[in-house]
Amino acid sequence: MRVSAKDVKGKKVYTSKREAPIGVVCDVLADESCGRIVGYMIKSLSLIPLESAVDREDIKTIDKEKIILREGAKPESPEGFKKRKNTKLTKTEEVKSVMMPNLKKRKAGDIRFDFETGEMCDIVVSKGILGTKKRIFVNKIYLKDNVIYLKEEGGDESV
Repeated sequence: MRVSAKDVKGKKVYTSKREAPIGVVCDVLADESCGRIVGYMIKSLSLIPLESAVDREDIKTIDKEKIILREGAKPESPEGFKKRKNTKLTKTEEVKSVMMPNLKKRKAGDIRFDFETGEMCDIVVSKGILGTKKRIFVNKIYLKDNVIYLKEEGGDESV
């Protein structure tokens, strides 16, 4: 199942045993070394909202309105999550541009990824402020300094 980073943001997150949400997804986390989605940032619904991270593998189900965690899964501090993953993580919200194989830079839009594997499937890019939007299908990518680098493009379509 393909999921859009923009569609995931704002979804309420529930544990398998609680009827009240523990928070809402505020961002999606990508591993810079492989370009895969590895987790989600969650903002608590308390008076003092705190951010925590949930591993992608701890998600049991996702639908139009909510995300339910697997039994026993718990959010952890973003620092603890990053340390446990032992990699540099990038929030998708911080990704501002896509470097095309022809060395042309494009403004990054929404990112879609496979829910089960975390692999990025396609990225919406635009040329200039009022430029047309295109969905670029991704074959091989890597992330560095909040830029997605496409090693190989898998085609495109107008959005």
